[in-house]
Amino acid sequence: MKAGTRKERRRFIRHPSAIPIKCYPEGHVRESDNILRDISHGGLSFASGESFEPGDVLKVVFPSLRNTPALHGQVVWTLPISEQGDKRYVEGMRFLDEDTYLRARIVEEICHIEAYRENQLKLHGRKLTGREAATEWIQRFARKFPR
Repeated sequence: MKAGTRKERRRFIRHPSAIPIKCYPEGHVRESDNILRDISHGGLSFASGESFEPGDVLKVVFPSLRNTPALHGQVVWTLPISEQGDKRYVEGMRFLDEDTYLRARIVEEICHIEAYRENQLKLHGRKLTGREAATEWIQRFARKFPR
């Protein structure tokens, strides 16, 4: 891998996540169930049982997040990984346009809110609604969230 390529891939801060996503390759009816690994302003990476080719254009949907728009991007790299004996891949995708960057910011913030809600339940036994979690997270952390 060329040094310039690595620098390009790391231009944006990545935010780890482990929520399920569905990928729909452009021009195909099939869908692929995957797990988001991280997301940034420039793109995302995900674990998949299917290897996509660099250049493939994908629509990504977040089924566990309500009213979240689909994101569109292009696969830029694919790496095989070993995960419990299964043939798996880690894929990197860059967003295609400015509008997608803006939608990705929404998804990032939602991921943080959902993680906060899960942590409150696990650590403190507090079962928060989505609205309660969003209100608390915004009050406590939104000012630190990069804009």
